Amino acid sequence: MRLALIPGHGARTRDGVDRYDPGACHDDHVEAVLVRRLCAAVHSMAPERVKVFDTGPGIGRRYRDRRLPAQRWLVEQGGGAVVHVHCNGGGGAYSMTMPDPRSRLGASIAAELRDTMNQVPAILEHAKCKVVPANRARGWKHAANLVEPTYSETGAGIASVLIEWGFVDGPGAENVYHAAAIKQLATHLAQRARL
Repeated sequence: MRLALIPGHGARTRDGVDRYDPGACHDDHVEAVLVRRLCAAVHSMAPERVKVFDTGPGIGRRYRDRRLPAQRWLVEQGGGAVVHVHCNGGGGAYSMTMPDPRSRLGASIAAELRDTMNQVPAILEHAKCKVVPANRARGWKHAANLVEPTYSETGAGIASVLIEWGFVDGPGAENVYHAAAIKQLATHLAQRARL
């Protein structure tokens, strides 16, 4: 399964400097730093199966500006999953994968990614990962917009899934975001990408 990773919490600027998006609560934008670190680690372990779509030259700051090139790359590769990688702030304690509920492929990949995240002991100690289908009516409007693009934008064989990897200031966060846990999660994601 090929993975097109889109790091979250890094698409807002302040004073001309790339800072964070509204989901990042900390002024030091640690969420963006951590998700970029995880995405880079996964890519380094499976560069032929994983590509990272971040803001930068040629890629705009809106999620759609990253999602559409990610989907095009997956169409060229014969399918796979666009994975929006996020972590949160604000003192919560949950982790989840969120698929587009209209997609059986998305639900299957979300379940695989949940199982992958639940193999990392630090994540399990923080909060067992669950699959939560996107549902705008339930208050997940912004997250649902990431994983429920119109079908006219989504190629056949392409799934879209959001990972919420935990809270940077929740219980046990120092373990969830420790270099060893990032390496474990990256290793599991890279193994999934190689399947």
